[in-house]
Amino acid sequence: MIKGIGIDIIEIERIGNLINHYGDRFLNRIFTKNEIRYGKSKSNFESFAGMFAAKEAFIKASCENNINFKDIEILHNQNKRPYYKVGLDSPNENYYLSISHNKTNAIAFCIISS
Repeated sequence: MIKGIGIDIIEIERIGNLINHYGDRFLNRIFTKNEIRYGKSKSNFESFAGMFAAKEAFIKASCENNINFKDIEILHNQNKRPYYKVGLDSPNENYYLSISHNKTNAIAFCIISS
């Protein structure tokens, strides 16, 4: 049963400007250490924008009101496919994630099911 769906799109330049202006202060407020390591290994802002959109999509899909950005972690499996690790994981919930980007925008789609 689908419990929620969420989608988010963000301009990559917007995330790049925030990172350039606030640096680690912004990164540490939004992303986990694993996400920061992954994003910096890509040497571009697309990965950070995609992970940001994925977190926003999850918040929109979730029925929880008090979710912190750092409670939601975006990890990647051996095939580089992104997936959610959520601090408030319920054993009865499954999370599905798709992230895509082009030169200007990143988009993420989330489904939460039981």
